[in-house]
Amino acid sequence: AAPAVAAAAQAAQNAQNAVPAAQATQATQSAETATVSSTPAPAAQSSKVRWEECITENKERYYHELATGHTQWAMPIEGWVELVADDGAKYYWDPSTNVTQWESP
Repeated sequence: AAPAVAAAAQAAQNAQNAVPAAQATQATQSAETATVSSTPAPAAQSSKVRWEECITENKERYYHELATGHTQWAMPIEGWVELVADDGAKYYWDPSTNVTQWESP
């Protein structure tokens, strides 16, 4: 029974980390949220930024991997992340070195 419980717990964790498609769609339709697209913006393609932080209509933050279109609730642990400050300004963070900066890497 223990392996079944562990598998169910892992499935529940995976479901929590995935951004529901309906919320991702809502994020693209709202003028107040970041645009989510499976195609990276031209500026992002030429930079070292791997992830962008997006915000749902409910002010929940999630992360979009630019190269793959993958989304997740958990903060990324690898690659530069474009974050959004409370005032809407974009800044950049590298989780592997814990460097934060205003200019795109």
